[in-house]
Amino acid sequence: MSRKQRTSLAVSALLVLAVLTAGGRAAEPQQQTDKSFIKIREVIWGDPHPTQRSWIPYITDTIYKKYSVGNWDIARLRTYVDMLKAFGFNSLQLSDLWSRYSNAGWRLPPENWGSWPKKVDPKDWPKKVDAVADYARSVGIRTTLFVWGNAAFDYRNNTVPPAFSLEPDNPADMEIVSLYWDHLAEHAPHFDHIVTHWADPGGCRGPACTIETAQKFHNEIVRRFRKKNPNIQSTFSLWFLNDRIYSKWRGYKDVHTILDSGILPADVMISMDGEGGKFNLDEAKAIAKAGRKVGVWAWYLADMETNPSQHVRTSALGSAFRKLPSEAHKLIEWYSIDSNCHGLNMQNLYVAGKLMRNPKADPRAALREFIAGAFGVENVARVEKVFRAIERTRGYRGYKKVLSPANLPIAREAYKLALGITIPKGFKPAFPMVISPEDLAKELEVQTEAIVELYEFNIAADKVKQMRKEGAAQDKIKAAIANLPKVSTPTEWLTNLEYWSYMRKLKELK
Repeated sequence: MSRKQRTSLAVSALLVLAVLTAGGRAAEPQQQTDKSFIKIREVIWGDPHPTQRSWIPYITDTIYKKYSVGNWDIARLRTYVDMLKAFGFNSLQLSDLWSRYSNAGWRLPPENWGSWPKKVDPKDWPKKVDAVADYARSVGIRTTLFVWGNAAFDYRNNTVPPAFSLEPDNPADMEIVSLYWDHLAEHAPHFDHIVTHWADPGGCRGPACTIETAQKFHNEIVRRFRKKNPNIQSTFSLWFLNDRIYSKWRGYKDVHTILDSGILPADVMISMDGEGGKFNLDEAKAIAKAGRKVGVWAWYLADMETNPSQHVRTSALGSAFRKLPSEAHKLIEWYSIDSNCHGLNMQNLYVAGKLMRNPKADPRAALREFIAGAFGVENVARVEKVFRAIERTRGYRGYKKVLSPANLPIAREAYKLALGITIPKGFKPAFPMVISPEDLAKELEVQTEAIVELYEFNIAADKVKQMRKEGAAQDKIKAAIANLPKVSTPTEWLTNLEYWSYMRKLKELK
């Protein structure tokens, strides 16, 4: 790296620190004069939710305590808020849902996954939601509460009902839903905005399950919230309403179904499905033409919920925001991105915060800025190679497209580089971090090691397949399988994607 590059990175890190220390409520006036491309830049606090059945036995309490915010104390959660503000975000989306309860110290043994109803202890998460929201607002950050419309939790006995999504024409179901709405409405004084979702895991299967019902439910939810906070705003989400699996609200065709129904009051915003960073300009224009504000609820963009590990999304983020048309600046009221593997994804959040303010910014330069601020300028070249190797060699939705013997040397080099990361003595990060520079360096070491293990296993497994194809003796094939390289079981580190891929392929061989 040249002296000029090092100087530039150092200046960037100092500028980040200056923004952070400029004053507790600096973000509030910024919202009024902000020249950013996207006005309201929001982060959604999700959780890692692996969907692969073979992975379930390896979800450990240790892993969830490290990577799920439901297990973090309030001081660390406030640091998270401070970090997001330093990264350029001015809105935070929280949730009080049974999925968070199940990740906050309660684990159901794998053998009982088929049993219903599932009992879950909310513990102190509902109180933490309010405490985090209050703190966020105190430093000038807007707060949003995510609401599953009819995917309710039964607060009478703290259980998840056998049917995730309850039916409008079933009085017993609606009793649960009504109590659930009332519980969520207690959060209203702490929030500025709610967004209601109707698909994944929502939807509806009974005769009363029409898109008109979903809109009427939205209105009722807002009514209950406004009894506690008359000024709260609301958004009706289109997320997955067209999905074949989750969309069960009959009658929905496209955004015009909502705009032409006349059911939602004029002040209700509409959020578009922004999966993977997609943006439908015609849909946004239709919403705006109807006099409504436009939101974008993006998922599978800055993180990966269902294949959780440390993902690097520099290229994907750059592509998504670079493709936004110039009209989007005036059309988009708010845009939210996902954060699930907390601590592992700080580099993505930094890059996203930069691009949401300026879609033309260089995402790789933003990544280098993050590295300078998190590890010190001395580590930029080394850590950038590690991050870019993870981005290239680790699968996002799986390993099928990236597994190639040509990637093994890249993964090995990244692991070797990660082992050599040294945080300068007395170094202080340029911004708040939810895990320390030393711990993040250790994460890079463990993550790259897991990737190397999988590639070494996969290359050896392909040789076994070739042996079979060539008609090798069964005893030689069995010996080769027995001697295959192992992939470490995830017990402390969120490296499940490699282990799941390993277990699946091992099963195929045997």
